[in-house]
Amino acid sequence: MRIREILILFIILSPFSLEAEPRENSSEIYKQGAELARGGNINEAIPLFQKAVALSPYWALARYALGKSYLSAKIPDNLNLGLKELKMAADLDKNSADAWFYLGMAYYLKKDYPHAITSYYQAYTIDDTYIAALYNIGSVYDLMGHSAKAVLFYKRYLDAKAREEEYFKY
Repeated sequence: MRIREILILFIILSPFSLEAEPRENSSEIYKQGAELARGGNINEAIPLFQKAVALSPYWALARYALGKSYLSAKIPDNLNLGLKELKMAADLDKNSADAWFYLGMAYYLKKDYPHAITSYYQAYTIDDTYIAALYNIGSVYDLMGHSAKAVLFYKRYLDAKAREEEYFKY
């Protein structure tokens, strides 16, 4: 056999002769983390969300779950870590009202009120049933000493809440 024939045989047979381990599934790892988080085991869920993000770095839902978990966790630098992940989640999925809402929470906790308002408003713009964002905007304006704006958003919240309750009346 010539070298060329050997190389061709090697190229053709290589995939079949190599033993490949199956790739870990980021969706399954995410589901395990979500189950732990739902059960209140946030600190145990974080490594699973981190692994899901490592396997699928452009998966907005995994980044959102990791960021939200960081906000709830009792670990050093959790707020900065949460903010970073939630920014990435909102950037990856610009239509995720959840990511924008919790990004607003992270900014609120960092006392970056203008960014908190912007993020909450983006969540509400994406999903107008996310009326908690209106309430939070009112609260932030209240903290900033902008009473008139606070009242405006509290009123918008109460109006939306009344519409919601009316809609679900029997």
